[in-house]
Amino acid sequence: MLISEGGVFQLGFFNSSGSGNGYLGIRYCKPVDPSVVWVANRNKSLNLSTATLNLTADGTLSLFDNGIIIWSTGTSSAINPVLQLLDSGNLVLTAGKPNGASLWQSFDHPCDTLLPGMKLGVDYSTNISRQLVSWKSPTDPSPGDYFFKMETRGVPEISIRRSSSEKIYRTGPWTNQGFSGNPKMEDSEIANKLNFSFVSNQDGVYYTTEYKKKSLLTRAVMNASGRFERWNWDGGSWSNFWHVPEDDCDEYARCGSNRICTKEYYSYSCSCIKGFEDKGSLGCERTKPLSCSSDRFWKVQSIKLPDTENATAHSTKTTLAACEDWCSKNCSCLAYAMAGLSGCVTWSGDSVDLRSFTSGGDDLYVRLAASEFGKCIESLSEVVLDP
Repeated sequence: MLISEGGVFQLGFFNSSGSGNGYLGIRYCKPVDPSVVWVANRNKSLNLSTATLNLTADGTLSLFDNGIIIWSTGTSSAINPVLQLLDSGNLVLTAGKPNGASLWQSFDHPCDTLLPGMKLGVDYSTNISRQLVSWKSPTDPSPGDYFFKMETRGVPEISIRRSSSEKIYRTGPWTNQGFSGNPKMEDSEIANKLNFSFVSNQDGVYYTTEYKKKSLLTRAVMNASGRFERWNWDGGSWSNFWHVPEDDCDEYARCGSNRICTKEYYSYSCSCIKGFEDKGSLGCERTKPLSCSSDRFWKVQSIKLPDTENATAHSTKTTLAACEDWCSKNCSCLAYAMAGLSGCVTWSGDSVDLRSFTSGGDDLYVRLAASEFGKCIESLSEVVLDP
């Protein structure tokens, strides 16, 4: 067993099913319930009575079952390699002295758990995608059906997919404090202890968290039932701070295109955006055609911004007025919003996967024919378009 310097994490063999087979993984040391945060051989269990872990002189870390290799870091050509488990939960293999270059780290190979310091996203230079994959069941760590991954088409956001293809939830684009679809990220109770960050540039795009207070233990898990959960260690036990999907309106495209999903006490309701009419299973369609030059924008408040697959970021447009000006002069622009680091975001297609929030959310400006505003067009446009 390998224990981190501060006694936070341990690397060792474990058995979660009650059988004689098991896995090599990283777990918490201090909590009474030592939750598993990383598994080396999740694709194949091994016999715990014949399992061995070996680090060679040239830097290859390998896991054997009765002499047969089950898992390996695939590294080599090192001198005096060093294996270390950090208090962050990261298992790090370095080349040792004199340069101590990093050969491999577990944070680059996440399983179902996102710890502070880990990056979830895509590295464009290496074309490596770091994503979470659920366990098959609460007692079986082999890869399950649910993926928590970065979507890079259009404007980046994160989605939960079933079997890597069916989208069942998305976070919405990143705003200043968190994702558009999860206002709870701005809750002061956790924002004072944990820093949420989103980076998008020519090198890659990723989401990460960092501790503000070392006394906090927190982890985020893509669980076997399809929920992404944030857990905090609080008073001797793990407490679920939030989870998504949380309700019916979190289900992807629950109400179809150009409809807003609103959570009600027992259920939910769907309503068309102003200027659109219900077309049944097709969603909502415009009641009046656009004419471009005379069109105006209707402000839809406190919502989760639409799916960003057909969206474009204009980072140089840093004000609402500049964003509105660009959109009004481009007839293909059907909606716009200001979204944190992305700046001005515009949409050229239907608005899909909208939901309302009673607290938090963002504002979306939807292009409508001028006649939709009636006699109040001038006063309405002034209210809507001012930054």
